[in-house]
Parts: sequence; structure tokens; C-alpha cells
Amino acid sequence: MEHAVYLETELGGYGLGMLAPIESDPDLDGMSSERTRGISGAILFFAGLLKQLIDTNPKYAKQEYLAWQIDDESVFARLRIWTCGEQRVLSAVEAGEVIRGLTDRVFWGSRHQRDLLLALAKRWSDFSATLKTELGKRLVNGPHQREGEEDAEYVERRASSALQRIHWLKSRGSDFSFDFEAESLKLRKFAPNWQEEYAKNAVASMEARGDWVQTDTEYSELLKVPLPDILKKALELRGHPHKLFVKSDPFAGLASQQPVRAFAALTSATKRNDYPPWAWKTFLNADNRKSDKPRFAALIAERISRLPASALVKIIRPVSDWLSVSSNFLLKKYPIQFKNLWTKILSMLKSNPESAKSGVVRGSKEPDWVEEARARRWENLHRL
Repeated sequence: MEHAVYLETELGGYGLGMLAPIESDPDLDGMSSERTRGISGAILFFAGLLKQLIDTNPKYAKQEYLAWQIDDESVFARLRIWTCGEQRVLSAVEAGEVIRGLTDRVFWGSRHQRDLLLALAKRWSDFSATLKTELGKRLVNGPHQREGEEDAEYVERRASSALQRIHWLKSRGSDFSFDFEAESLKLRKFAPNWQEEYAKNAVASMEARGDWVQTDTEYSELLKVPLPDILKKALELRGHPHKLFVKSDPFAGLASQQPVRAFAALTSATKRNDYPPWAWKTFLNADNRKSDKPRFAALIAERISRLPASALVKIIRPVSDWLSVSSNFLLKKYPIQFKNLWTKILSMLKSNPESAKSGVVRGSKEPDWVEEARARRWENLHRL
């Protein structure tokens, strides 16, 4: 482990600042990419061996602990913090001395926070009243100001950091010598945007992870606003909410489940000369468009045919996809609406030839014949 620290330091030390917590987070969203690779993987393997040694012979485990570097603020600092939670290795006095002696950079380091708070919660009831008072004071005072950090930014960060930790420890039964409610009120004055629910994430792992991004299409909020405000509200809610790997797209849900209301919102926007491409694309690409009744499809075709060319050119691809699905029954039952749309598309392509060019860059890759066929179709239409 010492050699690994030397090698990481020689490479610039970046890996030392991105260590995964020793205690895994069962609530971690996605799949961690740090626990089996790089120096974090080596640390966790080492910690696993140490756990086995603690289980079989705590005395030898302590001898190993005493051999660690005491001036390291990364790997061995993390291992010492984690060991503080092991009563079989360190007494309450010894664990307290270790935590008391942590530098500000380690004590308030965001990457150390999970293992440190878990260790504090485990041993808090064992600490002396004097140590609890000292640690409580350090927690309330918050971290030091960073170099180059603006005063206003620091004041809010200091208060938020303190609030998050004392509230989480309090929720785990830690008793403080200071007046918890009074100190919380003081700190909230400097961090007015802080909310108590934030404390729940105090021990959340910060390790990198990945997963498929899911889409939340819950649209109930769009049913509560007037028709002209639906697209504005949908855009506000669109994107990534607080939950990781889940993006919100309520208009997609509305377009799928209540297409008439979604289409009415688009129609309302056109009356204000507003033609948001994202909304039209979402509506036209919804899977449920395949099962629309012919009469509704004809209404969609008629509305698209009335869009100005400057708006149509921005959604020509989703219009193309939609028309390829709807053209058969439009030709049979609503030929006039089909002809109006077809004529409008041809006119737009002639005046905007760039929109008909293929967006596929083949390079050295095998051709995507589906995409190229679609692109060539529009190019051929332009030549008509």
C-alpha cells in the first residue's frame, strides 16, 4: 500500500483524491466503477484482508495498524478512520485520539466523509464527555476557508457542511453538549437554502458509477396548468431531477397517454408563433402514434402542413418518421390531408436543400443502410 501511494503521488496524486469508501453504500444508484479498479480496488482488497485478521486475531490486526504511516492524508488516513469503528482494535480513547488528530483537510474531506461519520456514529457513545464537547465544537465550527474561495461562498458552505453532519449524527443517536436546536438555527441563517432532508445524504458514497438512464414520464403536473402553459411547464420539469440515472420528460408521458391534450398544447403554441422542436419531436416520436385513429392522424397532418417552412425544417426528421408510419391509412382515408402535407414537404425541401442531405458520416465504419436509405429518399424527393 505504501508503494501504491508513492506511485500515485508520482503520477500527480489524482487517484488519491478519488478513493471509494471502505464501507460500501447499499443505497448507491447504478454500478460503481471504482471499487474494483485502480488504487481504490487495492485498498478495498487490503481492507478485506484486514477484516479477516481482525476476526481471527485482533491483537495482530492492531500491530498491523501501528505500522501504518501517520502523516498520510489519503490511503492510510482512510484506513485509520475506518479502523476507529473497530472496537476490537482500538479503544474509545485511542479512536478518539485518532479522530481528534485528523487534519482539517481529512476531517472535512468529502471523500472521507462516509467512513468518518460511520465511525463516529459507532463510537460516539463510548467517547468521554470532554471529547464529545471538543468534537461537537469542531463540527459546529465547520471547515476552514479554501484558498481563493469567496467569503460569501465560504460562509454558506461552512454552515451547510456543519448542518449536514450534526443533523445526520443526531439522527443516529449522537448526543451533543451544545444546544442542538439553537446552533442549527444559527447555522441556517448562513445557509438559508439548506434543507433537513439533505442530511440523509451525508454518508452517501461519492464514488463514480454508471447505469442506464431511465425516463420518468409522470405527467400529472401538466394536468394542473392551463393549456397555453403546458409546454412551458413541461420544459421546466424536463431534464434530470435529484434522483440519479433518471431523467424527467412529462410531455412524453402526456403525448403517449393523453395525445389530444398534448396536441392541443402544440396547437395553442402555434397561435403564438411558437414551434418548439423538442415538443414536436417528442409528440411525433411517441410509440402510441402508431395506434392513433386515422381521423386524429389526419388532423396532425393538416396542422403540420400549416407550419411555416422555418419551423418545419427543424422537425423534418421526426415528421419523416411519423409520415412513414401514417402514410398508408392517410392515403386511403384522408388523401387531401396527405397531399397537403406532402406538397408542403416537397416545397420546403426545394427551398431548403441542406435539410435533405444525409447526416450519416460513414468514414471507415460499415454503412447504416436504414439511415442512408432514409436520407436518400429525401434527396430523391428533392429532385422531383
